[in-house]
Amino acid sequence: FQVPIGTKQVEARVSRSCLPGGDVPLYLIEQDAYFDRDALYRENDEDYKDNCERFTFFSRAVLELARRLNHPVDVIHCNDWQTGLIPALLKIEHDSGDSPLARTASLLTIHNMAYQGKFWHWDMILTGLDWKYFNWRQMEFFGELNLLKTGIVFADAVNTVSQRYAEEIQSDPHGCGLEGALRQRSDVLT
Repeated sequence: FQVPIGTKQVEARVSRSCLPGGDVPLYLIEQDAYFDRDALYRENDEDYKDNCERFTFFSRAVLELARRLNHPVDVIHCNDWQTGLIPALLKIEHDSGDSPLARTASLLTIHNMAYQGKFWHWDMILTGLDWKYFNWRQMEFFGELNLLKTGIVFADAVNTVSQRYAEEIQSDPHGCGLEGALRQRSDVLT
């Protein structure tokens, strides 16, 4: 299937398998131009220049795959900034009653606040979302697009690696600048 990224369409391929020793389905999203690389996020001590595009593609592909499944999806579990766009896309594009994902909840797990997925503000175009969401309360952080903040703001629930870490990141310096957003969501943060 095709995935919209900014003004272009990018092909996603899906492979299906099962977890070993069971019948739990496992879906793998493929796009060699984005993910057939020697490293996951960076090379030679520099982030890949297209990381925002890569993980916008992945987030949109996950939701398109979930939409195409023949059964309800209760929760999408997102991990860190790489999937921080998914909760926003669910709330903004799939919240109406006619979407098969309208009742799908999102959970964002944060492992390390230092990695936030901060990008040039013009990368907002890649997300396909309206510029009205690029504001200090939602997706913007000091003039940049911040995908971890986006996930924190839009997720139905946010959790961390431990209760202690959940408490620590609500204050400086452990919140890495996002402690205010985390305190705003303290009712859903564990």
